[in-house]
Amino acid sequence: MDDTHKYEDWRGAMNLLEQIHDVVTSKQSAKTKARLNVIRLESDIRSRVADYYEQGGYTAFAAAIKTLEAQGAIQPFKGSAVNGRTPALPLQYWVLPRNIEPSWDSLQIMKLSDHLQFGFYRRYPEWQTSDEWHRIESVHAFLQSAEERQWVSVEERSLELFGHEKYLSEPEGSQFLSRLGIDHSALKAKRWGEPFVMWLRPGTSPHEIREVLIVENLSFFHTVVMLQRRGCLNLSDQPDIIIYGEGKKIERSFSFFYELFPVDRSYSFRYVGDMDPEGYGILYRLHYGYPEAGVLPAAEIYEAMAQFHQHTVSCETQTKDERYLAFMLQHVTPDSRAASSMRACWAMNKRIPQEVLTVETWRKGTVG
Repeated sequence: MDDTHKYEDWRGAMNLLEQIHDVVTSKQSAKTKARLNVIRLESDIRSRVADYYEQGGYTAFAAAIKTLEAQGAIQPFKGSAVNGRTPALPLQYWVLPRNIEPSWDSLQIMKLSDHLQFGFYRRYPEWQTSDEWHRIESVHAFLQSAEERQWVSVEERSLELFGHEKYLSEPEGSQFLSRLGIDHSALKAKRWGEPFVMWLRPGTSPHEIREVLIVENLSFFHTVVMLQRRGCLNLSDQPDIIIYGEGKKIERSFSFFYELFPVDRSYSFRYVGDMDPEGYGILYRLHYGYPEAGVLPAAEIYEAMAQFHQHTVSCETQTKDERYLAFMLQHVTPDSRAASSMRACWAMNKRIPQEVLTVETWRKGTVG
């Protein structure tokens, strides 16, 4: 090979090396290795480089791979098969972690460590970016005067500190706070409960409320309200307040109850939804998501729904979690009609909608 051809092969290898280096760099992290398949990599480079073959083609590609291997950027799998080309290359490589030097000033980190934790950033220096540092400075400035600040919504505090009202409500914002070892409460930022629709029994003052009934669906909410107005809601414990849960929304809005009514009182919370996995799941998550409330099934109403077992419909698309059924069976009478219907519907992928109970199907003596 004459000097001209050697020069062109070298130049082609250098051009491809730049392209391959970009691909490899995109796969590198500071801590973990990544897999690199030589056949897929060459295909990717051919699609990126229009004059791939004019730049030396596979020969230049192989030379670039060997250069990256010599530089310690990639490493062949032990015992990897070769690609059957000349010169031969291992089919599989590891992209080795890159060595990232810390970019933040140690003295500045010490100054901010009075309120914040920096262990994460020392372990993962790739997170030491200028944008991250600006956010940390905003948080630290707030924490220095936090005692004089008032509680506001998460969105309001997010706009103040980061210029975007949604930042702290999104995973990116929550992860940022976690990296610093704090949460929303450190910023005096509160997730206000979403408002819900409710009906207070006439003549009941907020300080007299004890019995709370939450219903999943809108139609049954109106049915229960109408029955109570007529004096026909024959339950052992009459609800003082009826809340429309609006499906899964109640899981986010439940805390709103304590923004309306005294928090230092004891309440009896009962929930009723469709007799299906989704309805049981809502109740299960309410019970364990708000342990201080101790939300339990409205067993008498489930018993009334179970009378209409002939009205079951399919629920094959719903995800079943055995914990939901076990929780329901734990809180209804074992030999009751409700327990029997729950087991049977669960086994057959059937459900009983809440709408089986109407002002016409509900009669005195229906429950109890």
